[in-house]
Amino acid sequence: MSRVYGVLWLTDQTVPLQRNAQNAVIEAMSRVGQLSHDDLVAELKFSFWVGMLGPRHDKDLWRRAVHRGFRAKGGKRRSDVHGRMNALRRFRNRVAHHEPIFGNALQMHTEALEAIEWMCRDTHAWISACSRFTDVYNS
Repeated sequence: MSRVYGVLWLTDQTVPLQRNAQNAVIEAMSRVGQLSHDDLVAELKFSFWVGMLGPRHDKDLWRRAVHRGFRAKGGKRRSDVHGRMNALRRFRNRVAHHEPIFGNALQMHTEALEAIEWMCRDTHAWISACSRFTDVYNS
């Protein structure tokens, strides 16, 4: 995004963000106060980032910039990335709300690792080497 829209793209009014995305940025800024751009990126909720992958942002964001973040394993279609991230968002919400996750926890772990690999093979390798999830899950 920074290559196409500049390093302060989140607060740049010329960047074509949908109204709900703009509101999320404003809310994050008001919640914490004066933020660096990096702090603002970290402050935004996962749902914000999943929304950035949605069909409304296909032409202006995905095709111009965001697709570059998902090339580590040959590139992915926006709809596939959005679908996967949205499924992970829903799963994360179930965990956060202490809802049962037994039926698909292993599958979601596998899908999360695959999504990470779409973005960065090195990060995927590191997480795969360090994670004890499968051992704990199977015990």
